[in-house]
Amino acid sequence: MPAPKPTCCEKAAYVVFFDTDTLGTWAGPTWYVLNTEQARREAFMRDETILKGAYPVTFCPFCGSYLPEVLPMEDPPQPLCVPDESHCYCVTCSERLIACNCHKPEEAWETRDE
Repeated sequence: MPAPKPTCCEKAAYVVFFDTDTLGTWAGPTWYVLNTEQARREAFMRDETILKGAYPVTFCPFCGSYLPEVLPMEDPPQPLCVPDESHCYCVTCSERLIACNCHKPEEAWETRDE
């Protein structure tokens, strides 16, 4: 199950992403937009440098439509990755986060159908 993606326009899929903020450094589970090309390249690596280039948003910066509401799934995929206090290892599988094969925390959320 992939993480929620915006469906309002094609461009949004490349720079708008949903994050659960498991590291506690952003604004919590919400939509974020990346503002630099470097940040977009590093986003999939979940590198902390993307924190400098991501901002919480409620609407698409390209078409102006509101982003869909995202809610926790009733039956999320298992196993879910849970970072430890050092943010280096997964509590679920005990692997380093870069080698963890568990589902990302974002995969336990879904967009609300209207």
